[in-house]
Amino acid sequence: MLHLLRAAILLALSLPTAAFAVPLPVERPAEFGPPAKAEAPAPTPSASETVPLPQPRPGKIETDVGPTPPPPGLVEAEVPPDPLPDPVCDALEAEREVEFERLPRLMEGACGALTPIRMSALTPKGGQRVTFETPITVTCEVAKTALYWLVHKVQPAAQKHFGEPIKAFRQTGGYECRGRNRDPKAKISEHGQANAIDIGAFERAGGTIIAVGGEGEAELSFMTEIRDGACGIFTTVLGPPVAAHEEHFHLDLARRGKNGRTTYCR
Repeated sequence: MLHLLRAAILLALSLPTAAFAVPLPVERPAEFGPPAKAEAPAPTPSASETVPLPQPRPGKIETDVGPTPPPPGLVEAEVPPDPLPDPVCDALEAEREVEFERLPRLMEGACGALTPIRMSALTPKGGQRVTFETPITVTCEVAKTALYWLVHKVQPAAQKHFGEPIKAFRQTGGYECRGRNRDPKAKISEHGQANAIDIGAFERAGGTIIAVGGEGEAELSFMTEIRDGACGIFTTVLGPPVAAHEEHFHLDLARRGKNGRTTYCR
């Protein structure tokens, strides 16, 4: 029995090793080309390395609207070399009842005016020419209002109380960039928009000067009448004994109320 087992072992050892070898890969047919190489997956960037996707840029908006003059208060706005158009100024020039010259747009901090003028006299047709002791810078709307007040209130009152017209406004003031009552912390005065006139005295045709806040029955009656007459023509009328206006009239066209014509007269 032992000799049979030994014969079996020798028979197994004599068999060729090819029967137990791993088969070799079959060569790939030429028409399919070489085998594709596997590509390694791209690494996922960390949050710190993530590059944001570019956002679409807005297109240019075209408009056919021309440039609009900036409102007063834009300090960096360029002052144009020529005055801007203003129909009120055009009408005053055509009527020739106000002596003035047009000025470039005013820009000074929170102050300014788009179409200011320097007014030197009022010359109503058929009436007395009235000069300003110091030519004042105002808007044409203020000049137009002052002319109306002169013709319809001031000269009739002067004839009534003095028997002669007024020929000059004294101690006059117009545009000035400042706070109300010259308080630097206060709201900008209407003077800062060229929207106000100050008058400290009136000179009669004969040379007599009547100071605002002065004495004399005829003088006080004249001042009261023209002051009352200014209220409604101007939207603001201030004078003595109001603080900071004891020696002059302040007249302006500030817009108040829903219609812009609410008055403040003291």
